[in-house]
Amino acid sequence: MIKKKNGFTLVEIIVVLLILAILAAISIPSMIGYVNKARESELIAEAHNVLVAGKAEATKLNARGKLASLPTDSDIHKEIMEKANIDGKLISISLNQSRTSCGDFVVQINGKYVSYHDVKKEFTILDKAPSGHSSEQIRDTLLSDDFLSVINRYFSLGSHPERLDSEGPNTGKELKELFESWGFNTDSFSYRIYKKYGGSSNTITISMEKLSKDSIGKTVEVIQYDYGNSSDFSKAPTIKKATVPVVSKTEKDKDGNPVTYPVFDLGNVDWKNE
Repeated sequence: MIKKKNGFTLVEIIVVLLILAILAAISIPSMIGYVNKARESELIAEAHNVLVAGKAEATKLNARGKLASLPTDSDIHKEIMEKANIDGKLISISLNQSRTSCGDFVVQINGKYVSYHDVKKEFTILDKAPSGHSSEQIRDTLLSDDFLSVINRYFSLGSHPERLDSEGPNTGKELKELFESWGFNTDSFSYRIYKKYGGSSNTITISMEKLSKDSIGKTVEVIQYDYGNSSDFSKAPTIKKATVPVVSKTEKDKDGNPVTYPVFDLGNVDWKNE
């Protein structure tokens, strides 16, 4: 093939283009990866600013005896974002387990969502807003001091109850109000706490689906934290999952009126360990 003076043949041009394409295929994903990591680092840094601002605001509120308003007061949420100097929105924030400061929160920044887990001291970047609190967060909250005082009082009744259901009209209602004061959306989950009289079996079972009367006769997915004979729920639990039926239960409220509500049927369940 004749090459023109100071020029290239078609074959040579094609070879060069192929080499460039191969190099691009190798380098572009790496470059994108570096860019994404840089963006993620920036998001976490901004979310950390929100954490610092939230802790500072919580300290002020606590000194004034108004810390309980932190999860629900939108003006406080705006003030936290202004102090953090972040162009975004604080989606949700809750109190920490000791109720002395802010805890978990979700913040929206540049179309992304950053979730902070206070116990783990961990940030997670999400493409979509989380649907609600995790079963682990619900469990940890149930085992915090304020909740345990209510729970232990219930299980200390002279009638020796063994099951405490979230939809119940008495202690269940009291715990519902306590959850809401902590900033939880109680329309997004249900649970049962089981304490065998004598202490041989202790479990917390949670569904991330709210039970209602319409749930009766249907099934829901649950996760169970099995603490065995640890009556104070202090040892590491065995974690299991299953799909269980929902049945009805009737209990009298404090005024003596019968109330029928949905509960998990946890008999003869095919559990699968996590």
